[in-house]
Amino acid sequence: MSAVLREIALVATLLPVIAAALLLAARCARTRMRRLLKGEIALLLERQANFRGHDLQKIRIRGTGILALTPSRLVFAAWGPFSGLDLEIPLSRIESASASSHFMGLAKALNLQFKNASGVENACTWQIPDPDIWVAKLAVPRV
Repeated sequence: MSAVLREIALVATLLPVIAAALLLAARCARTRMRRLLKGEIALLLERQANFRGHDLQKIRIRGTGILALTPSRLVFAAWGPFSGLDLEIPLSRIESASASSHFMGLAKALNLQFKNASGVENACTWQIPDPDIWVAKLAVPRV
């Protein structure tokens, strides 16, 4: 068997395994998101939000997951079985939200400035398809 055929056979064998792993990762994130929402209704939901990290991380951790906006907070559940990237930000701590575009406008991002539980300023970014909708919802006055 030639090297090319061996590589094709290897890829054909690995594709179902990779697909199954991605499905499992997404299922884990959905399960954790349901737990994190605690019965709250999501006003906005993005199933493939690409977390680009936040300012206070010593090592820039990135990952894809589910981003949800509820009436009281912004919640992120990373894909996969690990909850180390999960994040909850009460809306009362968000100081500003903005949208940005990168790479000739093809990659759009939601940028948040907020204070963490200790009152320290922080910022984080998610690459999502339409950040302007999120910025508009986050700008609505809250009681």
